[in-house]
Amino acid sequence: MEKNKLRLPHVAELVYRLKHEDDLPFGRIPLTIGEARREIVEMVRKKGACMNTAVLLMAHGSRIPEANDAVREIAAMVKEMTGFAIVEVSFREQHMPNIQQGIDACAARGAERIILMPYFLYMGAHVQEDLPEEMEAAKWRYPHIEFAMGRHLGVHRKLAEVVVERIAETRAQTGWH
Repeated sequence: MEKNKLRLPHVAELVYRLKHEDDLPFGRIPLTIGEARREIVEMVRKKGACMNTAVLLMAHGSRIPEANDAVREIAAMVKEMTGFAIVEVSFREQHMPNIQQGIDACAARGAERIILMPYFLYMGAHVQEDLPEEMEAAKWRYPHIEFAMGRHLGVHRKLAEVVVERIAETRAQTGWH
């Protein structure tokens, strides 16, 4: 993939900035040529992994189209936070694109690997049965693409923190201190 290669001028600029610029958040870093090379190889490896791997958020879906916009906003945040070039959204029910169409979109954008991320709170029938069936169908349709199923959101301290924030917001709005 020619467009994804890190060109020599970019490498030279990166090495110069790492060695000479004081405005970096961590200050100037003295690098040997070998250290700079290792750093650059690692950066290219990571960039390549992000370029070839897609993330497909799989949500339940709602009959109310605007309700589905939330998962699109989450997908944009995931893309920004991870650097993955391909982050798509799909829905199990009620809305398009469905999961197979989401997989098609990832494949059309050149994904060699797709991480299927269930955007579901509970370990219900969709997570236990339907989503694995979707992945098996995708493997059959795209034998040259690797697939991995992520864990559903489930019980996590960060989710509890969001609930606590929402409680605090409600208390502030109602004046119930």
